[in-house]
Amino acid sequence: MKHNHKLQNIILTVITALLFAALLSFTASAEELTPITGVSVTGISMPVVGQRIHTMDGSDLIEHPSGKNRYNVLDNQTSTWVDEEGRLIKYALQTFEAGRTYSISFSVEPMEGYAFTSDQIPVELYNLYSYQYTGSITLSPETENARITFTFSLGGERTYADIGEFSFYGLKEPVDGDKMWKPVSDFSAYNNSELTDCYWADSKGTRLEYGTTFEGGNSYSLNLEFTAFDGYHFADYLSIKNDSVKMDYPYSFNADMTKVCIKIPYSLSSASVIDQIVLEKMFLPEQGLDTRVRDCHLYVNPPEQVCYTLPKQTLNWVESKAEYHTQVENAVTEKGFIAGKQYKTFLLVYAEEGYKFADPESMSFRFSFDAPAGFSYSFESGGAADIIILALTFTAQFPEGYGYDIDTPVWCHTYIELKYALEHSDLRYVALGNVDDTLPMIPHDEALDPGGITRTAIVVRGHKDLNLQGNAVFRCPLTGNYDLKYYIQLITLTDAANSSLYIHGKGSLTYEGGGLYFVNSVIKVEGGHLTVDGTTIRGSIGYHTGFCYGINAIFGSVSIQSGATVIGEVYGGDGGISALVLGSEGVTRSLSVSIFDGNFHVERDKGDSNEDHGISVQNDCGLKIHSMTSDGIELRRYAADTLADYISNDSVMTVDGIKTAPASCSTTSGIVEVYREISEVDIHVNTPKDDASPAIYPEQIYSVPDGCSVVRITWLEDGEALDTFYGSARFTAGKHYQAEIALTADEGVRFQKPLSSATVNGKTVSVSAQSIGAEYGIILTADFGICPDLISEIELTIDPPKQNGKPDVSAFCGHSSYKQAPAGVNAFNAPLQWQESNDGSSWTVMNLNDTFTVGYSYRVFIDVMPLNGYEFALDSQLDPNVTATLNGYSASVSRYPEDDPGKLISVCYDFGILNDSIIEQIDIDGITEPVVGESPLYTCAIAGNGYTVNKAYDNGTYAINGICWYDVTFDMWVRPKDTFQIGHEYKVFVDVKTENGYEFYTTPLGSSYKPAGWGYINGNYATLGIQSDGRFEQSLSWTFTCQPKPVSLVEVSGIDIPVAGSHPDFTAKVGDPDFYRLDPEYGIIWYDGDMNEMTPDDTFEAGMTYRLMFSVIPVEEDGQRLCKFVNDKTAVTINGNSVVKKNGYWDEVSDSPKRVTVYYTFSKSAMYEDPLTVLDAMSLAVAINNGAVDESPLVWLKYDFNDNGTLETFDIIAIIKKIVG
Repeated sequence: MKHNHKLQNIILTVITALLFAALLSFTASAEELTPITGVSVTGISMPVVGQRIHTMDGSDLIEHPSGKNRYNVLDNQTSTWVDEEGRLIKYALQTFEAGRTYSISFSVEPMEGYAFTSDQIPVELYNLYSYQYTGSITLSPETENARITFTFSLGGERTYADIGEFSFYGLKEPVDGDKMWKPVSDFSAYNNSELTDCYWADSKGTRLEYGTTFEGGNSYSLNLEFTAFDGYHFADYLSIKNDSVKMDYPYSFNADMTKVCIKIPYSLSSASVIDQIVLEKMFLPEQGLDTRVRDCHLYVNPPEQVCYTLPKQTLNWVESKAEYHTQVENAVTEKGFIAGKQYKTFLLVYAEEGYKFADPESMSFRFSFDAPAGFSYSFESGGAADIIILALTFTAQFPEGYGYDIDTPVWCHTYIELKYALEHSDLRYVALGNVDDTLPMIPHDEALDPGGITRTAIVVRGHKDLNLQGNAVFRCPLTGNYDLKYYIQLITLTDAANSSLYIHGKGSLTYEGGGLYFVNSVIKVEGGHLTVDGTTIRGSIGYHTGFCYGINAIFGSVSIQSGATVIGEVYGGDGGISALVLGSEGVTRSLSVSIFDGNFHVERDKGDSNEDHGISVQNDCGLKIHSMTSDGIELRRYAADTLADYISNDSVMTVDGIKTAPASCSTTSGIVEVYREISEVDIHVNTPKDDASPAIYPEQIYSVPDGCSVVRITWLEDGEALDTFYGSARFTAGKHYQAEIALTADEGVRFQKPLSSATVNGKTVSVSAQSIGAEYGIILTADFGICPDLISEIELTIDPPKQNGKPDVSAFCGHSSYKQAPAGVNAFNAPLQWQESNDGSSWTVMNLNDTFTVGYSYRVFIDVMPLNGYEFALDSQLDPNVTATLNGYSASVSRYPEDDPGKLISVCYDFGILNDSIIEQIDIDGITEPVVGESPLYTCAIAGNGYTVNKAYDNGTYAINGICWYDVTFDMWVRPKDTFQIGHEYKVFVDVKTENGYEFYTTPLGSSYKPAGWGYINGNYATLGIQSDGRFEQSLSWTFTCQPKPVSLVEVSGIDIPVAGSHPDFTAKVGDPDFYRLDPEYGIIWYDGDMNEMTPDDTFEAGMTYRLMFSVIPVEEDGQRLCKFVNDKTAVTINGNSVVKKNGYWDEVSDSPKRVTVYYTFSKSAMYEDPLTVLDAMSLAVAINNGAVDESPLVWLKYDFNDNGTLETFDIIAIIKKIVG
């Protein structure tokens, strides 16, 4: 191999330069530190013969001012005196002795900018003369600090005084059950001697081995042998103290008094055995708690009496397999506990006097409360019978209360937490954010799992809702074999685990699966139900040779919807794979798959992508595709022959953009798209009305076809865009209006090009394409013409009936905006219609040449139409919102069902009985009787001729329009804004007066006239009174009792329609909660297809029939019902749908004035995975208008009209009344 010497020389030169620069930098740095040339301190006093020796710390020294700011004596240090033999003098019994040498040392640190560079610098004690000590310094090779030592030689002759004192501290007294231990040497204080032997002995003096068990009722002794240092002897008599108390412990010497043996005796009483520990309070690990340790005072609850204590102690949490004597580093990180992971902590428990613990294997433990999930315990010896170590192991839980409601899911940040959440049968709602985690390698049985393969990582247990709020990635761990990993699939669903998994959210779930030789997948369905709703499931192989499916479904049920994406991946290999694999070739199992809207793709790094298929059908499973995009479809030999068996009949299929009949297509590698096509758009919008607000929100557009949405509404006024931004825009009469309504197709839906029909309010409109293309978005432009003025009041005048007179056929109109509708336009073959009756109930149409007869009743019907540029005002029920008077009196207004109420209305006025000049009977009709919660009305109808309402006595407070109301129960007049109260009695007064030429029937009474006739109010025999002259003015009165509000329509809404995978809804709203409510004693009762009562935890299944029952009762006030149901005539709607009794069906309304009981059936809606939209009134009206009734797919398949696909009379009447504009 030829070398490039020139290049090598350049590299060497550069490296040398860099090293030289670094050395220069180091040298310069060292030269910046000033060497310390000496150390001078003060504070140590000269040792004095006979003085007790004690330890010193750094605070005993003070730097001399000469060394200030150059070095510092460390305060946090303890120094011990050392004798001439190098022995530490640690005990306070020893004194300084003549003729001996002592030394003591301290650490000194240099201040910033200074350094110790020499061990030859002087070290001085500033407060002593140099001949009293010697000072030296030692440099540390590891630190910048130095150590200074002061040595003192005491004058005089060494005396070797006898040793006469011993002090013992902290000697532990043995108890029954303890093991014999070897005391450490620091338990006693003594001088000029050392401990040379230590042992336990029984009462006979027999030496016992360490570890022997102390037994209660026996005597023992601790024997301690001390040997004096050379030249020293023990005194004849010793002073022995134990914890500062003088003791008479026996002792003995050897012959030359250089050894002494001190015997410390113990007599042990028998101890009661503790074999159980109970805790009544404990800190429990919980996900995310960010403290690494917990200081908890744990309270004990012994069964009978206090026999052990648990002092306050710090809980250190460690790996679950750790032991107390080999604790690993704290396992809780700053992020806190990980839910699902096991943690262990240790508690030291102490027995009270007279008690001892049983052997660890004989101990038991319990909480005084319910033990948490995943809890276990064990015991370890505490080294003494009265000490035991309790090891508690917990599985960290999710925060309490989370996981049971959709608004408070448990959040998972690791694989362990996800596994714990999905396998925890009680938790329902789970959320994942941005996660990147590797699965742990777990122990395996080679015989059962060759090569270390574990088939699944997570088995879903129970019903789970998984919300993907971020991009979660989980990786299979590598083994020693490059192409081999431990897990084949991340998640598995099974029937045995009652698995149901609903995955949704804006994020994604990725699994980097196993190796080349195994079927890897993100999710494997071996039973249960899987729904993927609008999110992404991605199978990956992580740049290692192999492949990974997105979903591998063997049996069970699968639903893909809302544009969900499923991805498979192959890396480093040939051969085709799929994103979604259905069934197992040659194996027949129950598998149901519904694809409402999905995307299926395969990614590979090399090879022929034509071998890949987004979907692979292995056997003839129950697959139904409504909408999707797939990188081809593969039909294996056990699948159907063509795609016709799998593509929905109402969907369109294309291959590489070309429409293709499913029956002509088998396995294909082209891009397969399946979608539903909208061929007709027939929508409704409120037409422009003067001073009305234009429709600007999507929900204000009615009858929008299923599968598309209104995204924009633009109004044009006289060709210019109308500013609707702030919602204050109003239509103006006389202006020309157009509307541009933009519709966008939903995922999996497209518009036909061109549409076969496009109408707004039944009129054909122009269609244009949005920028995204006409298949995906269209704009309908509707021209509404000139906005009309609205007529809300009508005044008509006509000649009233006169004896022997003929009917007037021409009504005078009080305004030029309307006129009497002519014959042919109105509902009659005449200009108007008069009717007569001889009994007030049976009516006959009069001919125009007939004459009026006294004693007969008469009424007239006049049809009225607006002139150009005007329309009649309508209310929200599409009834005329018009008030009418005839001859100044209130008349009734109605509409014809077959005619536009804005273009034609009918006015009716009842003249009552035709009188002669003397009026014997006064008839007042139209008084609105008191109903609870309503305010009084001051209108009535005169049911006769020759008299009218007398307003002369109106006062504007309680007498209005000749009418006043009086609360008999409370003895007070009723004001217009007052409301009637249940059970109260109310008297109504109506003042009347005669018209010219008429008199009331009276009898003379002195100078006045007393009423002699009779009167009726609403058909009730009334009391007659007078205000002045009874011949011309009289009053009528009648007392009503305030009644409950009559209810003929009960509206119940808000009940969720059964959807496969969801739970029964036990909540509902009523239309008028002030007057009626659901009976709380029973609530809503659901029944499944077998008529078993359902619970809130039950789940709806596709294709099943479900029934419900509930009762509605009146609201009560002070024991009185505020409403009464119209017996046998009360109608009920549920979510806007009428409940109609049908032979052989459950559906029925059982009503009485006090209770309405409803029986209702849902049989079709549970087929759908998505929540269903309840068809509103206008959508139904347009459906009727377009013939969408009975067997229409719109009515039958998507919406629930009485659950049989038919429209009942009640429904049609209600809808006709609600048609808008």
